[in-house]
Amino acid sequence: MSTLARLSVACGISLVAGILCFQIIIIEAESPAAPPELFRNAANDGADRPSGRLLLRVKAKQDGDDSVPEPPVEPDEPPVEPNNPETGADDDSGSDWYGKLGGATLFVLDVSVSMNAADMSIGENMDGDVVAGMTRLDALKSETIRSIRTLGDNDMIDFVLLAGCVNGARHGGAGQQCEPVTDVWQGRFVPCDEAGQARAIEFIRGMTAWYGTPTYRALKRACTEYGTDIDTLIFLSDGVPYPGRLEDGKQHIPAIFSEFPGWYAPIAAYGCKLKCIHIGQEKPPGYSTTFGGFDGASRFMSEFAARNNGEYKHVE
Repeated sequence: MSTLARLSVACGISLVAGILCFQIIIIEAESPAAPPELFRNAANDGADRPSGRLLLRVKAKQDGDDSVPEPPVEPDEPPVEPNNPETGADDDSGSDWYGKLGGATLFVLDVSVSMNAADMSIGENMDGDVVAGMTRLDALKSETIRSIRTLGDNDMIDFVLLAGCVNGARHGGAGQQCEPVTDVWQGRFVPCDEAGQARAIEFIRGMTAWYGTPTYRALKRACTEYGTDIDTLIFLSDGVPYPGRLEDGKQHIPAIFSEFPGWYAPIAAYGCKLKCIHIGQEKPPGYSTTFGGFDGASRFMSEFAARNNGEYKHVE
């Protein structure tokens, strides 16, 4: 056989062998794959398990550190009690009516018969009990005592009472009515140290209602009998001035509006502040709308404050 013939036979054999191998690979690739094996089953839950004992790592003790923490030591002295045990707190924020006070404070307080009207909202009485429908006088006492307790040794107070009678008689029976006058507690400023506070509180607790509303006289005494040392002048009333005319025939309200600015100017020049507080409803139930001058009480008080650059507040 020639060389060419031999090469042809060899090529043919190689071609046939290649075709057979290709078919085998295709058949092998198309054969179904082995079924998947479950990672988690009854024999194997697939979770990590600790391989040994559980160890806690603790910070190593420093060389030479053999100290043991000392337990807390209780203080030798008990906690300090509040300065005002009756109020339950050492509060110097002042009362809701008067605000924060200091220095020399002069109270002009209405204690006329109309202050017995029980038309005040819920509040605390002098003993700290919550009471509904307090009288105006009881509410005045409670707020004034609360304010006194916030003052210190360097503060001073006195009280001008806006009601009274020449003979000291109380209103309420035949022959007891008289020309209303005014009264004072001390007639001078008293330091608010412990003893002074106790005396002032005792005085306020003992106040009773008197006849009349002599606003003109009370304001004149307040402005002319204490010099220029007044830091705060508080005027509290529940009605318009009564009686309608003064002894000399002047009308009560116009006389106040006309003359008070002249009385007040000297103390205002030294920084005195005026606070006017109208207490109670305009027309309390059970009381006449004319006797005692209830009509226009808020109008009188607010206008009086506005005319004299004072602060006005209505409480009820």
